[in-house]
Amino acid sequence: MADNEKSQEKTLLEQLKEKYQENLYRVPVEIDDAIEDKITKHEFYFKEPKPKHIDRLMQEVSNKPSRAMRNYVFSLVVDESREKLEQAVEKYPMLPMQITDKLNSLAGGGAFADIKKL
Repeated sequence: MADNEKSQEKTLLEQLKEKYQENLYRVPVEIDDAIEDKITKHEFYFKEPKPKHIDRLMQEVSNKPSRAMRNYVFSLVVDESREKLEQAVEKYPMLPMQITDKLNSLAGGGAFADIKKL
């Protein structure tokens, strides 16, 4: 990434943090588009998942998993990334599943726990 791009990204992130007043996360996504034989890169910004978001996901996932993950992702995306995310999801409908996995890891979903018989 060029210095100018890094500077623009930092400025955007600072603006978003100031606007939302909470932890934000940049989620870069690379999609291997086999139909068009190219890799497309996307970048989205999300708010940190809170218990209410996780509760809603857990409640909805048993009935309609894809809808639940889509709702989860769209409830956390910042307004400035929403339109870009909508376009990407329209073309790549499984994208919310991948992003959900990354967002869940922020809330401890990626933690490793071990159990031993005592």
